[in-house]
Amino acid sequence: ALPRVCLCCCCPPSSWNWIMHLAVWISIAGWFLFSYVAQSLYYFFPFLEGTFDIVSASSNYWLFLLLVPFTVLIPDWVCKFAKRWYSPELFHLIQEESKLEKKKNNPFASRA
Repeated sequence: ALPRVCLCCCCPPSSWNWIMHLAVWISIAGWFLFSYVAQSLYYFFPFLEGTFDIVSASSNYWLFLLLVPFTVLIPDWVCKFAKRWYSPELFHLIQEESKLEKKKNNPFASRA
């Protein structure tokens, strides 16, 4: 669930910086750290005793940890693309114009 939320938070910004990148990876690492520590503290979390060791040994866990968040985000990405393509806002048009200007002024850009 947390990787999906972190990836979903990555979608809205139109530009990235290192602080956003760091926050996403620290959140995901913190989730793994909490899972490991919580299963070790069986006095406080008796229902989690040994669960992380068992689950993390399964290849299905790692496969689904990669596939599910991206699969769940496909509708978000499609809607974002469709909105930008069929009903762009003013700043989208300005971004596209800026891209065209950069290509026009760059003699090494492909002319395809």
